[in-house]
Amino acid sequence: MFLTSREQKLIHTFLKRGTLTIPEMMEITGTSRRTLYRDLNNLQKSLPEEISLQTSEEGYFIKGDIKQLSQAHELVEYTMTERLYGEILLLIENKASILSLTDYFGISQPTVTNDLRQLEQTLLENEISLIRERGLKIEGLEENIRSVFVAAIYNSASLQELISNQLSDNKLLSILDLDKFKQAYDAFESLILPEDMTDKVRVLMELFLVTTLIRIDEGHFITSESLSSPSKGALNFVNKLLTALSVTKFVVSEITYLASVYEILYFGFGRELLFMEKFDTDFSYKIRQIIDRVSTKLEIEFGKDDRLYGLLYAHLKESEMLPILFPKKEPELLVNFIGK
Repeated sequence: MFLTSREQKLIHTFLKRGTLTIPEMMEITGTSRRTLYRDLNNLQKSLPEEISLQTSEEGYFIKGDIKQLSQAHELVEYTMTERLYGEILLLIENKASILSLTDYFGISQPTVTNDLRQLEQTLLENEISLIRERGLKIEGLEENIRSVFVAAIYNSASLQELISNQLSDNKLLSILDLDKFKQAYDAFESLILPEDMTDKVRVLMELFLVTTLIRIDEGHFITSESLSSPSKGALNFVNKLLTALSVTKFVVSEITYLASVYEILYFGFGRELLFMEKFDTDFSYKIRQIIDRVSTKLEIEFGKDDRLYGLLYAHLKESEMLPILFPKKEPELLVNFIGK
């Protein structure tokens, strides 16, 4: 028996209270009266023959052996942030519509509409458009979509879950093809990884491989010609991964893309920046400006630290690959400092 999230909420509350009125159920599900009646009708159809939804002067109640329902269906609840990440995953997987989002997360259509406004702004900040024609879909450069894809996955699970590939109980990542996570995990496990590669870097590298595998399977490919030229070390690493995966679908642009990502995440870290194959002079100038402004403001000569520039460059380049989708509100002191 399949129950939507809203139906699960009703069952969960029926088990606790016994009888529910229409206003109580509207509050529980966050829906209108009309939507609630539709949910009750669907719930009645979903219940086993020996269990039925009945009404009395006190309200609605379930008649029959309802104990079997308590074990068959566990209530799934989402925080607002979890829901937003889940909605992004569904959008990228082309599984989203207003109706499907209301059913999946057990929320009202006005709540979905508010979520979509926030998602639309977040996607636009990453140069991705939310298209509302015959459902919901997204459009943008494939590189940008994959970066948002990775960011949503990374924020939907703990680092421990991701590094150990223990994702079967994750309520958000079940949206995705977990076999692709297993393939990427096994490929990395088959290689002798550098000792200085941190868990976070490894996880991010795996996730970019996961999203690449998923997107290629769904017919989405990297077509941009503006990719940087990765080092031989990064290219060799990608080729070893592909050998371990035994895949044949990777065209040159996909190999270059993954190697470019890995260059930023690991292989380019600590290299002499001026000798990189594609040095971003404009980006470099902005970093120098940041260091100079902070030095002037705090009267500390950070520019004397030769390593600071390289570390900041590498960190910010990594941030480009992993956008912050729903940033927390900055402390007032930091906001005032940046504003000045």
